[in-house]
Amino acid sequence: MKQEFRISRKNYIGSYICAVFFCWTIVVPLIVVIYTEVNVRATKYIVDKDSITYYYKFLVIKEKKISKKDITDISLTQGLIQRYFKIGNLHINTAGTHLMEMVWIGVENPEKVRELIK
Repeated sequence: MKQEFRISRKNYIGSYICAVFFCWTIVVPLIVVIYTEVNVRATKYIVDKDSITYYYKFLVIKEKKISKKDITDISLTQGLIQRYFKIGNLHINTAGTHLMEMVWIGVENPEKVRELIK
């Protein structure tokens, strides 16, 4: 059972609001929209029965896979706007390092995704 998740466009609502304020420049909104679309379309988070994977494919391909048995902690952070839109960031820690191993940004329904990963 493999499930894919993507970054929510709602995570970039602040960027869109900023772009509206600078709409007279045309360049700023264009950059914001292109940056957001590239991030949303190029990033995938994949959960299968044995592992989780961060996958990014745009000009380069980045892939990081973590076995579920190596995960020691999954923490959730949500800002005020993220809580309103029911999105959040998952910080996944593994054994053998004190740093966050992987961060999933702007995931919709992060509590359910965290439970799916556990």
